[in-house]
Amino acid sequence: EGATWTYQAIAPDVRDWIKIYAGPPVSSPTEGYPNIVYASAPSPISTPDSVIYPQPDHQSLYKSLNGGSTWESVGDGGLTLNPTDEVDAGLASATTCPSTEWVIFGDGVVGSDGTVYLGLRMCTELAIAISKDEGATWRTIVVPGSTLASFKSILSPLTTNNLLQSEPVAVDSANNLYAIWNDAAGLVRLSVSMDHGVTWNAGAGPLVVSAPGLQTIYSAIAVKAPGTVAIAYYGSSDGKQYDGYIAESLDVTAAQPLFWSAAANDPADPLFTAGFDTGYAEGTTGDLVEFVQVRYAPSGDI
Repeated sequence: EGATWTYQAIAPDVRDWIKIYAGPPVSSPTEGYPNIVYASAPSPISTPDSVIYPQPDHQSLYKSLNGGSTWESVGDGGLTLNPTDEVDAGLASATTCPSTEWVIFGDGVVGSDGTVYLGLRMCTELAIAISKDEGATWRTIVVPGSTLASFKSILSPLTTNNLLQSEPVAVDSANNLYAIWNDAAGLVRLSVSMDHGVTWNAGAGPLVVSAPGLQTIYSAIAVKAPGTVAIAYYGSSDGKQYDGYIAESLDVTAAQPLFWSAAANDPADPLFTAGFDTGYAEGTTGDLVEFVQVRYAPSGDI
């Protein structure tokens, strides 16, 4: 319970943005802990920068069968999705990123059947890499209608907001899959799949879940029970002052779900009074914002 700690270097081939997540095994026996613990990170680094670091060319994946005491590399070195190459089979059509775009993975989640889902920015679409064999093999799907805001320069994210999808995927105990993103128009969108990503929203298209009249940036989703989700995002009515927002739905798998949305802070005291810095180049002059997160407490509170 945090009284004592041990540590181990588990990912010597990565420099940045490692994620830890856990879930039940598919076939491997675990020891002393019921779940497999996974760790993934872009290699050799998360941010495309050919001047200082090489371009990221794959997602390294590690797993532990004993609660994190020891680790092993999974999937022949990880999952490869090159920003400039055609992506893996499993997409409806092969996609090649333009020179200004790139591929970066968000956090992972594991279903009750052991299926691993990794959300990722695939150029200007939201994709999900799916493994049903503990990371040994993968297929990749694009969430239909997930049009993301585009980077404007080959130097991104130095010259534009990072536009990361850090926690874009959630899965509930019934293995319903939820995907969230901020679209090119600045709206928060949500899609739900009840068949492991084969179909989404019964073909009706992504839902708008941000409050009316807001320009948004960054979003994250957490699930409490099948159909009950919480969503966090930043929103602005004037494009300058941003507040933090929480939305919740108790029936998101319904044909016409209802969402309640409210500012988490006092609107008279915005979280950000002058918008967001433009990329790392402006990080010394104000607030550099990259992530938002949301969780349910055991009590059910958001």
